[in-house]
Amino acid sequence: MNIIVKSLYRNLLNSTVIILGMFFILASDDVIPPSITINGDNPAFIMLGSKYSEAGASAHDVIDGKIIVVTTGTVDTAKNGRYTINYTATNTGGNSTTLKRIVEVSERGKLVSAVKLASLTVAQIQNKINMSLVRGFLSAKYPVDNYKIIYKTMTPDNKIINASGLLSIPKKARQRQSPVVAYHHGTILKNSDAPSFNFNASAPESLPASLGYIMVSPDYIGYGESSNHPHPYSHAKTLSSASVDLLRATKKWLADNNVKTNQQLFVTGYSEGGYAAMATQKLLQESFTREFSVTASVLAAGAYNMSGTAALLTKVDTLAYPVSVAYIIKNIDTIYANGLVNDAVKADFTYIFDRYFDGTHSAGEINGLLGNDPDTWLKKSFLDSLADGSNENFLPPMQENDIYDWTPKAPTKLFHGEDDQIVPYSNAEKALSTMQANGAENIEIINCSTVLSGFTISPASHSKCAYPYFIYTIFHFNGLAQDL
Repeated sequence: MNIIVKSLYRNLLNSTVIILGMFFILASDDVIPPSITINGDNPAFIMLGSKYSEAGASAHDVIDGKIIVVTTGTVDTAKNGRYTINYTATNTGGNSTTLKRIVEVSERGKLVSAVKLASLTVAQIQNKINMSLVRGFLSAKYPVDNYKIIYKTMTPDNKIINASGLLSIPKKARQRQSPVVAYHHGTILKNSDAPSFNFNASAPESLPASLGYIMVSPDYIGYGESSNHPHPYSHAKTLSSASVDLLRATKKWLADNNVKTNQQLFVTGYSEGGYAAMATQKLLQESFTREFSVTASVLAAGAYNMSGTAALLTKVDTLAYPVSVAYIIKNIDTIYANGLVNDAVKADFTYIFDRYFDGTHSAGEINGLLGNDPDTWLKKSFLDSLADGSNENFLPPMQENDIYDWTPKAPTKLFHGEDDQIVPYSNAEKALSTMQANGAENIEIINCSTVLSGFTISPASHSKCAYPYFIYTIFHFNGLAQDL
């Protein structure tokens, strides 16, 4: 028997062993490079003028164990730009690995100003509670002060602009802390429906704020302070950045005004807001762990599987909410500049896309002009290209904006109605199965039809499930929140 032994420990662990009958031939070359783990956020987003602290990286080799990582690159936080930090590790066999961290320095999240809006009394809010299903179960505790926060965020083409959102604060005794809720509104068409224009006792932010939560609600780009820009409807990157940047600006304002938070952050939203909330939770987890940690979320009736939802266009004879399809088509045409409106929409209907998405017309108006039959206003060639998978200017952007394939760390509830004809229930099912396959441990679907004890929601449609979502979310967060 011939046994070749060379650097026995290394070879036994890592060399290729070829067994030929009773002969063992050990190949002594170490060809396995080390692995590198980047600590912290990647990409990392740093506000212009702030301090950048390098989180570093670690490396491990199957032979050498823990090895040194050489870090190169610099970040100039006084200058806008995208910077690259390189991490390189080399083992004793001469094999190297290099990974990169992207650091973006910009004015994103900068607080521009805060404008005091109306204040609400406990009596005003309690009066609205008394007219709702939660009368007898919830009581207003605090008056609420409302502010319009103006801040810097980023457009789809990476330009920094002013945007706005609503900040609703419970008036507690000085030094009292509060949890924060990032609330994301559903689809709106009229600029006047944005949160910073709606801060009365009926606003969805008012009740939670009166219970003790600091409510932070982005208008989204296209509304409020940024109404001169088109709204990037269901565009994950822009919706999430608008929300996170508002959280950053609000954090600064709260600190400047000695309004205390307890570091709990809840994330929620319904419909487009459910989609925006999932995108926001994902962005916070992936790129803003230095600034925020999500406590829990309720993500409701969102089209997390955009490409899968698009495929259903060819399988329905009636659109329950045609404006949502039209808005997506217009948004893709605007952001990707691919001529989708002309490719997808019949000539007699293109005027709607030119004139009616300007922030002054309602969803009802546009739905009336389009009609519920997609064959009436969508081209057959477009629908055929969806059916056979040959479409090149609608399906790829939809796939790019799928947001279900990741692993949430915070406890996550996917609230949805089984009879939803606008945003199909399959979106929640797809998100749940994918996230669980990825290793998510604390996630489940909350079925709208059975969520309210003593009430049956039938059909569990998109519109009928909005109010049960709101009630469920309040009670769910109340069970987790501190300092209310």
